[in-house]
Amino acid sequence: MLIEELLKRHNPELTAVAVSKGPGSYTGLRIGVAAAKGLCFAHDIPLIGIETTFHMAIGAEQRNPGHEFYVPLIDARRLEVFTAIYTPGGGTKEPIQAVILDEQPNFFPSTSLYVGDGVAKSKTLLSGTFIDDTYPSAADMATIAWDRLQQNKVDDAAYFEPFYLKDFIAGKPKSAF
Repeated sequence: MLIEELLKRHNPELTAVAVSKGPGSYTGLRIGVAAAKGLCFAHDIPLIGIETTFHMAIGAEQRNPGHEFYVPLIDARRLEVFTAIYTPGGGTKEPIQAVILDEQPNFFPSTSLYVGDGVAKSKTLLSGTFIDDTYPSAADMATIAWDRLQQNKVDDAAYFEPFYLKDFIAGKPKSAF
């Protein structure tokens, strides 16, 4: 209903829909991708999936240029993060993966700028520059999505799936008492 209200109020001419494809919260990814696919099918427009860590790194570089590496840290509970290591301009030094911070401290270069909701638990284990309270942003996806649309690098909405990185494991329901 919120999406419908926004479309009515702003009356945009949609040419494509970009969605953060993961990694990230299982439920958040499912909801975001389902909404994006619904808009694409309803308006007969392309879908553009963008890796969460990639658009976080690009946004971090735009706001904080001059670092050797850009490292998004997405909290994956306990001491684990979903991460990747990017060079300026979006090059990949290390691909997206789940890393347990205290088991692989040498994985991360000390010349990195770290961003994301995993920063708080990482500060005592890693060295580099940290920016607290940064999250995935649609604004950071806009330029990437536009570039991909111009190059016709779009996804097939019918077969597009979120990138979970890890399998979903349901927990035991908590007692209401």
